[in-house]
Amino acid sequence: MIVVVLDKTSDESELDATPRKKNALLCFVLLTAYVLSLQYFGLSYALATTIMIFTAGGLISNWERARFRPLIELALLIGFGSEFLFTQIFTVVLP
Repeated sequence: MIVVVLDKTSDESELDATPRKKNALLCFVLLTAYVLSLQYFGLSYALATTIMIFTAGGLISNWERARFRPLIELALLIGFGSEFLFTQIFTVVLP
């Protein structure tokens, strides 16, 4: 049996959740803009994915400068790596 005890009052937890709710909403807007840019504006898959991953990671990490380098590396690796993987190896046509 696992028991979890929270010692925060409801007022404190609501105050702590406000920035997270804002970041969650911004991530949803970012994801919507990402899909629309791929669908309607013809933005390159690799470039759009790189920008989206970096921006979403920045929002989640509260734009801490110490996390920029890993975010940039991860965004470039996933953005351009997944395009290479899907187009060259699996021969899937990406938007």
